[in-house]
Amino acid sequence: MNTKRFVVIFSLGLALMLTLMWMLSSAFDPARAYTDTTVTPVPTIDRVGVPCSRQDVPLKKHTTDDQSQTQSGVTPLTFSVAGIANGGFENGQDGSWEEYSTHGWDIIVDTSILSPLTPHSGSWAAWLGGDFDDVSYISQSVTIPAEAPTLSFWNWIASEDACGHDFGWVKINDTTVQTIDLCGDNNTEGWVNRTIDLSAYAGQTVTLQIRVETDGSLNSNYYVDDVVVGEMFYTYLPLTLRNFWAGYFDDFSDPNSGWDTGENARQIYQYLSGEYQIYVKTEWDGFAITPDLVLPSDYRIEVDARKVSAGACSYGLIFGSHWTADSYETYQVIVYPTTGEFFVNKRALDGSWSTIKDWTYSSTINQNDGTNHITVDRIGTTITLYMNGTQVANITDSSFVGSGRDAGIRVYSYGDAPVDVRFDNFSASQP
Repeated sequence: MNTKRFVVIFSLGLALMLTLMWMLSSAFDPARAYTDTTVTPVPTIDRVGVPCSRQDVPLKKHTTDDQSQTQSGVTPLTFSVAGIANGGFENGQDGSWEEYSTHGWDIIVDTSILSPLTPHSGSWAAWLGGDFDDVSYISQSVTIPAEAPTLSFWNWIASEDACGHDFGWVKINDTTVQTIDLCGDNNTEGWVNRTIDLSAYAGQTVTLQIRVETDGSLNSNYYVDDVVVGEMFYTYLPLTLRNFWAGYFDDFSDPNSGWDTGENARQIYQYLSGEYQIYVKTEWDGFAITPDLVLPSDYRIEVDARKVSAGACSYGLIFGSHWTADSYETYQVIVYPTTGEFFVNKRALDGSWSTIKDWTYSSTINQNDGTNHITVDRIGTTITLYMNGTQVANITDSSFVGSGRDAGIRVYSYGDAPVDVRFDNFSASQP
């Protein structure tokens, strides 16, 4: 398989130069070079080392109309949940859950109220807290299955408070089975799964309550979706596939799977011990490579990445890439593992770079030498980014759409060369 690779060079006092090279399996095309004044950006860190770009914390506001918040239609035949009713809240306020707020807030709400936050799935979720001196909860009588006595749900913490002031609780029969400290240090920056062992209540019919209490200052929000007690059972329906694409996967166990390899004065790129290594020898230098994919219009790109060297660096994915005789256009998802931040930008054919998601901290990013599973979904004009299975960004951008584009991996060294990054389990599929 053919591969494409390109290199970024930076020298003090000189413009950034990007050399784009096509390396075919049997021939080498002459390098095509042009000037580019943009380098990979460095995240901004405040004096105590905490990323400055944190999630905006919304405050609940009353709606001015009296619209009903029920959902018309029927629940799709996609799954059913043992032991609980309306666990995904997609039936709206159908009475399955008892809802309460000191200040009379609706707890089960749809995207018109939640925006810009999106539910973990569907169009509805539960919003607890979000006001000062408020007690809010949802509760339901439920039977805990003896064969699978667990509670699982997705939660999103968004708080501007210090720890030890605002709290969430999961209660069974008014007994606390888990306490959640709602504070800025525990912000999830996205949906995170929470699972609780309920073996002590196996086979019993109990009252489940998810509860939040806030104090008189500094807002805390707690979002809940897709509550499951016991197991989830799927109903599989007939499916007709159109424009089916088989996808691409490489765990780099086969050194002849088609990725380019080589070494020069600035980089080493090779298969190494069941992974793919990009080793950047020089400061302020970058390298990216693709397996020369031909993607469908809608696609998902995934990879596991980790840094082996001690110095600061960034790594990530390129996608939506398109090559011409003397230029290219692409998106980049950049992870800065030193501080747990990510960044998304794009490059046009004229060489200009644009930021579409500025440096953002996410607690889901494993810092330093931890492995991060990076996923990008490109569906229509929407880019959805996940870190280790948790959604961290949802972006609308109409550039670089359509089929026939490419994707790959990238590394940047900043001022801490040499940099050694390993990649594994690179895949391209249809979401």
